[in-house]
Amino acid sequence: MIKKLISSSVIYAIAPQLPKLVSLFMMPIITKYLTPEDYGVSGVIMAYIAAFEAFKDLGLRVISTNAFFKSPIRYKYIWRKLFGVIQIWSFFYVIILSIILYLIIPKYASQNYIIIALLILTPLALFEPTISLGRDYFQFNKKPIPISIISVVSGLITILVNYLSIVIFKQGYLGLFISLFFSGLFNFIVYFIIVFFKIQLYPSFKFSIKWLVSKLKISFPTIPHYYAGFLLNISDRIILDFYKIPLKDIGLYSFAYSIGTYFSIIGKSYQQASGPYYMEFYKQNNLIGDNKSKKLSSMIQLVFIGLAFILSIWCKNIFEILVKNNELKNTYLIAIVIIFSYTYHPSNNFLVMKIWFKENTKKLLKISVVSAIISVLLNILLIPYLGYWGAVISTIISMLFMGYGGFLYKDINELFLVNYNWWIWLFLTTVLMLLALFIVDLTILYKIAISIFSIFAITIYILINKSNANSTYSIKIKKFFNYAI
Repeated sequence: MIKKLISSSVIYAIAPQLPKLVSLFMMPIITKYLTPEDYGVSGVIMAYIAAFEAFKDLGLRVISTNAFFKSPIRYKYIWRKLFGVIQIWSFFYVIILSIILYLIIPKYASQNYIIIALLILTPLALFEPTISLGRDYFQFNKKPIPISIISVVSGLITILVNYLSIVIFKQGYLGLFISLFFSGLFNFIVYFIIVFFKIQLYPSFKFSIKWLVSKLKISFPTIPHYYAGFLLNISDRIILDFYKIPLKDIGLYSFAYSIGTYFSIIGKSYQQASGPYYMEFYKQNNLIGDNKSKKLSSMIQLVFIGLAFILSIWCKNIFEILVKNNELKNTYLIAIVIIFSYTYHPSNNFLVMKIWFKENTKKLLKISVVSAIISVLLNILLIPYLGYWGAVISTIISMLFMGYGGFLYKDINELFLVNYNWWIWLFLTTVLMLLALFIVDLTILYKIAISIFSIFAITIYILINKSNANSTYSIKIKKFFNYAI
């Protein structure tokens, strides 16, 4: 199971990034034909679209997920109804977005409002419901390769259309939207064949209002849960700008933050790959299932913290190789804190997937929304005195609450039949982050020795916690770690 989970996480993490690598080499060509205003138009419009993304499916994915795992025989019947609901809602959703787009579109692009609206909103109305359903089908069946292949081809289509529309046909910022449209069209065609012909799922519009309301009562609390994640990632820069922090400082912070968030790719990939396993564990609805979930989360949590530690102590050297601007090079300490901020995913999964399975979705708000509130309040309090370091401190505290704050609530702990001992992982994260901030400036020989020791310790931990580790030696070592796991 662990091998399959790791391989799935790697596939989810690496494959979608390949087109980004190709686009990196295309930048010197494409940027000759785009102005700062072109990037500004794209950035503003896509930011507002992203701000409302949490509403696109009304949070009904929680219902489709539970239907798949709780009702494996009749899940298609439920999926058809959900497919129909989301397809109808998509048209209303797009109408709302078209009004917002009309109000916020920069004057530089206002003459092309209709074209931009068609390129962006058509995929959301017609393509997205089918694409989401197809992706869920493969993810829940633990088949990451089809998703990754489609993502890679889709990304390459984006790059190709960007080149044709921007370089050859000189369409400027419109080229960025044209490429997104054709990428979405490709995804739709592939997933349409899968959904309608392979899975044989068609939207059903035969559902009662009473049935819909009962499902929305469960799904609606997940909307602020997802929206809180958006706030966690953008509130810092908005408040930095509000307090008139110099643009140069905001740029330094944003650069280091963007480097640190590459670690989040690992977390999100694990989240995507591990979801079906957690649902299967919790489906057992007994001590054995909860223990399996705890064991998986504990093992992967240590791996995440260990990887963050090893990567962090080499941050200074990585920046010296990749970054040619001296001022940007010196932001490696910020990147270290951001990297450790994204180690929370395994413990968060242990909590959230149980809440998801039990359909107690209002409890999610105690974790995600409170994390967002902590982030905003700390940014408001700290940034006037500490500048961008206030935002750094706010990020690590709010993100760690996202991972471990749920364990502070009695009603959430009562959902579990095991004690997760979350404070050990919080303590380990904090201590290793502080050590990394010190070790990062040591000589390379020290870092090599520390890295080797860290890898050895993580490997031993994983080996002794495998289910087949039943030797006398393994049992003795297990007893040493037993309290932590």
